[in-house]
Amino acid sequence: MRNMKIFVGLVFILVAAAAFAQSKQPTQKEVSEYIKLLDAKITFNRAQGNTSKVKQLKAEKQRTLKKWKALQKKSVSSSAKAVKAQTSKPSAKKTPAQKPSQPSYTRMPSTQDDVRAYIQRVDSQIASFKAQGNVAKVKALRAEKQKVLRNWNTIQRKSQKTSSKKTTATAVKQGDLAGPVGTWLNNGHTAFRVVDTEFKDADPRGQRAPEGTRFFVVTVEIKNKDPFTAVYGGDYHRVMVIDKNRVYYMENISKNPVNWADNEDIKELMTDETFKTAYVFTMPTEAEPEKLVFDASSADKYPVMNVSLK
Repeated sequence: MRNMKIFVGLVFILVAAAAFAQSKQPTQKEVSEYIKLLDAKITFNRAQGNTSKVKQLKAEKQRTLKKWKALQKKSVSSSAKAVKAQTSKPSAKKTPAQKPSQPSYTRMPSTQDDVRAYIQRVDSQIASFKAQGNVAKVKALRAEKQKVLRNWNTIQRKSQKTSSKKTTATAVKQGDLAGPVGTWLNNGHTAFRVVDTEFKDADPRGQRAPEGTRFFVVTVEIKNKDPFTAVYGGDYHRVMVIDKNRVYYMENISKNPVNWADNEDIKELMTDETFKTAYVFTMPTEAEPEKLVFDASSADKYPVMNVSLK
């Protein structure tokens, strides 16, 4: 199985490399798979302390993304020119589209309790309008939410700046970076713990895992330890599981812990606020997970955290 994964990884690398070398535009799926493989290798080598390899892989990732971006710009430019050439008659003057009305509030929340209550209320409204398919309303509410969070971060920065003039500012302390299931770990930016793990043969909708495999569901809790609001959920973090044969499985999309067939929405957490989510891995039936590596941030200033699954 390990040889098979290595072979698959090499195939992705060769496909992407060949596409770029031949000046042939690769598909988005090929680039995405290649980037995902590089991310997995970056996390693995970071956990091993192999800084030179991490640097090399990051450089390769940046080259790939830069090349892909250039190809996309070229494609968009060519399409725009083609459309312009086909347009012979001047278009009628259009009435500017009205922007959806922004939700109004009487005052900007200014205390942590006020902001937290506000976020919970708006998140509930967003979920309701999203279920109704009201895209404009969801967009307006998210914009208002971002405005309030930016204002709160500004208040926090001013408060921290004022405090630093009176006394030496103390950074968030780093806690344990390794431990068993159920233990809170802390890298100074994020606190993290694995709540439980379990194998499943099918997802909550009844969709069975591919033949010869099963789902490994890891339920976790994540807490923001920064003095400012921070974004969690979605694809903001990299999580890797390593089995007893040193085969590693990568996942960077968090799932709804109640119904992990659905992707988790992005969360903006305030200081010390916690949320529960899940990561789902598809593994061979005989695989025995032994270790989980949580990479809370792509920035090297925050170390990875390791959880023993034995």
